Amino acid sequence: MKMPTTLNSENSGNPLHALARALGVEARGDGGPCAVCGESPFETACTMKALGNMFNRWSRLASPGVNAICEGCKYATGGHSSRKPRPVRMTSFVIECGKFNVLQQADWWELLNKRPDKPFVASWATSRKKQHMLHAGWSGDGIWRIGADERCIVFEHREDVMAAVVALRDIGARKGHIASGHYPPKLLTAHRKTIETAELALAEFRQKSMALDLIVYALPVDYDNKTMADRETSMPLPPSDHTAIELLADIAFGSSFRVDQGIRFWGGYFESRIKRFSRLPLPDALSNLMGEVGTGVTSAGAVSKRLAAMDTAEMNAVSESIRARTTLLHALAFEQMKEKRGTK
Repeated sequence: MKMPTTLNSENSGNPLHALARALGVEARGDGGPCAVCGESPFETACTMKALGNMFNRWSRLASPGVNAICEGCKYATGGHSSRKPRPVRMTSFVIECGKFNVLQQADWWELLNKRPDKPFVASWATSRKKQHMLHAGWSGDGIWRIGADERCIVFEHREDVMAAVVALRDIGARKGHIASGHYPPKLLTAHRKTIETAELALAEFRQKSMALDLIVYALPVDYDNKTMADRETSMPLPPSDHTAIELLADIAFGSSFRVDQGIRFWGGYFESRIKRFSRLPLPDALSNLMGEVGTGVTSAGAVSKRLAAMDTAEMNAVSESIRARTTLLHALAFEQMKEKRGTK
C-alpha cells in the first residue's frame, strides 16, 4: 500500500510510523517487514493474531503475505474499546511536530480553516469503529489528505468553500440542508441569491467524496436563536412524521452505502430511493429501501421492532407522511442520524 504524501522533504516517511512515534512507541532492534505498514523501523516480534478481532481493514494491508506486525502498528491500529486511553480508531487526531493531539468536533473547524502548508497527519474517526488512520496521508502544500474509514479524503484548501458553508449556516440552513444541497422552500425564496452563490462554490466539492461531509461535520452551529429554518419546522409535526423520521434515520445509520459515499447518499440517492418505494405498503417499502442502501442487521432489527409495535392504521399514516413530505423528512432524518452518531 503506497501511502499518500506531499513532495515536501520534511515529511517523516510513512504516516503510520509518525503516528506510532507520536504515541510513544520506541524503535528497538533492526525493525523488519510488517503486514500493515510494509517495512517497519519498529520491532516485528508479533504475529498477525496480535491484531485480534478489532481489526477490520484487511484490504489495506501493505504486505498481506507477511505474518508479522510491528509494535508500532499493533499499538496504533489495535486495542479493545475499553482500553485507556481509547484506541486510535475511536479517536480523531492530528500529528504536528511529532505530537499527537486528539481532535474534537470544534477542533476540526479551527484546523480546516488554516491552509495546510507545513506537513502534518490528520485523521477522522468517522464511525469510531474502523482503522481510519490507515488512510491518512501527509497534508501540506495547500492539499488536505485526511484519513477516514474507507479512504483518504484528498482536497485542495479553498477559502471560498469555507465561507460558503458559513454563509448558508448564517441564513438558517441546517447541516442536513448544506450536506444534501436541498433547502426548504421558504429559505430558497428569502435567500435565493445567497444560496445560489454558495452552491457555485460548493459545486466542485459535491463531487469530492466525503470532503464536504467533513467540512459540514466540523461547522459550528448555534440553533438556540430562532432562524428562518427553525421557524419553518417549528410547527408541531404529527406522530406519524416523527415515526417516519426515526425509521429513515435507523436505515441511514446502518447503511454501508452512506459510509462509503456520504455525499452521494445525502445528495439525492437516499431521497430518490425513498420516493421510489413510497407507494408500497410500509413493510415492503422499508425492506426494499434497506436492501438498496445496504442497511446492516443491527439497524434492520431496530426497524423491525418499530414496525412490530405498529398497527395497520399507524403504518398507513407513516406511509402517507413519507409520500407527502419526503424532502422534509429526509432532511430531518439526517439530523436525527447525526444525533445517533453523537456528532451533533
